[in-house]
Amino acid sequence: MRVENNDIVDYLLQRGKTNGKNKSNSFDEILNLSLKKVANESKISGGVEEFKRKLTELGAYGYLTQLNADKIEQKIQQKKKELTELLGLNDASKTDSQRAELAKVVDELLSEYRKELNAAMT
Repeated sequence: MRVENNDIVDYLLQRGKTNGKNKSNSFDEILNLSLKKVANESKISGGVEEFKRKLTELGAYGYLTQLNADKIEQKIQQKKKELTELLGLNDASKTDSQRAELAKVVDELLSEYRKELNAAMT
């Protein structure tokens, strides 16, 4: 059996230098240490696998385009929330016609903002 985890070897060497107290817990401690390390590595490798899958599916240019589109959509949603609060679009005291006019204004502002973001990304 080949030990590839240097943390376990270091732990065993350190435990061997101590005076031998609590030797019954050493296996459990080593096992827990190994399980934590494997869990952390699997989280990282899962993210890498997802990245590789998207990259091979879309290609480099497609991946960057999708990444930029996602960023733009996120910024648009944030701006829409800000404008809705700023203009009081959800205010109950406003009539339906006032809300409709404000919604048109918000849509126009968001389309201009989208154009600016697209121009900045290119």
